[in-house]
Amino acid sequence: MVDYKIIAVQSFPELKGHIYNELNKVTEAKFSNADVLGFYQPGIKKITISKRIAGNEKLVRETVAHELGHALSEKPRNGFNTTTEAFDKAYHEWLKTNPKATERSFANAISSYAEAAKAEAFAEAFMDFTVNGKNAADASKLIMNIGGNKE
Repeated sequence: MVDYKIIAVQSFPELKGHIYNELNKVTEAKFSNADVLGFYQPGIKKITISKRIAGNEKLVRETVAHELGHALSEKPRNGFNTTTEAFDKAYHEWLKTNPKATERSFANAISSYAEAAKAEAFAEAFMDFTVNGKNAADASKLIMNIGGNKE
């Protein structure tokens, strides 16, 4: 089992108390889209998870990990300033073994939701990598290794 508090605190040590407090709560928000399970608010560094998934531990873990992926994307890693740069570098590496791949097919190798945007692909890759570990999709592992999460 992945301890998301530890991952978050390692990435945001200055926010240790805040992260622990926020991740100990499942907050209900007024979601404008019923498909939204959670969201990250960068200004206040807060992850909000819908109460409707509170009873589904697997879905809560995946959603928190996805939103942590967005939070972690704020911190530059290994010379990359954005998740877009990490995605682009990983995609070009992917092309070496999958020469007919498109950015969309590369993102889809992570999840169908990863196709929405490069930031979503990074967050989905982070979720897959942290939740599934060695069983994560190869595309997820590639993005995380390029993005600086080689654990």
